[in-house]
Amino acid sequence: MTKPSRMDLNGLWRLGILTGLTCSLALSTAMAQSTNSSPAAGMLDNPAKNSAASTVQAPPSGAALMPGNYRIGEGDVLTINLFDTPEFSGVYAVSDKEEINFPLLGIVKVGGLRANESAVLLQNLLIERNVLRYPQVNVMVSSFTSQGISVLGEVAHPGVYSTNGSQRLLDLVSLASGFTPVAGSTALIRHKRDKSDVSIQIRSRDGEINSAEVQLEPGDTIIIQRAPVIYIMGDVGKPGGFVVDRGKLSVLEGMALAGGPLKTSGHDLRIIHTHGGTVEYSTLNLDRLIRGKTPDPILESGDIVYVPNSMLKAALEIGIPSIVASTASAIIYSRLR
Repeated sequence: MTKPSRMDLNGLWRLGILTGLTCSLALSTAMAQSTNSSPAAGMLDNPAKNSAASTVQAPPSGAALMPGNYRIGEGDVLTINLFDTPEFSGVYAVSDKEEINFPLLGIVKVGGLRANESAVLLQNLLIERNVLRYPQVNVMVSSFTSQGISVLGEVAHPGVYSTNGSQRLLDLVSLASGFTPVAGSTALIRHKRDKSDVSIQIRSRDGEINSAEVQLEPGDTIIIQRAPVIYIMGDVGKPGGFVVDRGKLSVLEGMALAGGPLKTSGHDLRIIHTHGGTVEYSTLNLDRLIRGKTPDPILESGDIVYVPNSMLKAALEIGIPSIVASTASAIIYSRLR
């Protein structure tokens, strides 16, 4: 037997090292490809770690009604679909008697039922009256009005809000994102049960929220009244609209809220009053008013006090309609304290 030479041993040693490196590289590549090709498996192994990536923000409480628990009532609108029977599918309004008029079935009472319960009712009626043998009915409430409470008027987001039994007024106002800057101190409550209207004071004269509450039920309506606003325009320090629902406001008080007349203002100011579509105006000498030689008139909601520049001899030079139109873009300042 021939003994291998030193050169042959060196060759075998190098071949072994090369084979080992090749196997290690192939194994590493296979592991990397396996990791990159199955990201879902990693998420399933550790769902808590990846929960932030799959989180969906829930809608605000009260902003929408929950169809699964909602019971159909007067004024609701139902979207009814029958599989493979489009002539029966359509939109149906619920009458004041909580009924719908369905083709070939006539009047069907759906009041007090959930959407899935009304679907079962229609299916049974279609079978019992030999209209269809195997109907597949789907009912969806596309417009909710009967079980919600309407929050209207001077709130940030007017609309119909869902309720679970009776609710307090301020809870519903909170769901509507609170009052607007021109919200008044009174609210009108219209109760559905006895058709009565109740006016309540929600703010005191010092601006505090009234702790007295009124209980509301599904179907009621809340109307937050708009506060009286007067406008001080023209050559004053802070022209705009001012909320005055906590008492009377005179011309001088309004001028003080508006920062007073500027050095360039004229001596006469114009008071514009709109009543029943009729525009009335009067002129008042500012110097005599400040000295107390002229009575300080009380302003009414919607009145406009215009202070002209001294270069203008009269407010009429720019026209009363232009003055009235300028109030549309006026800044409304916070209520009086």
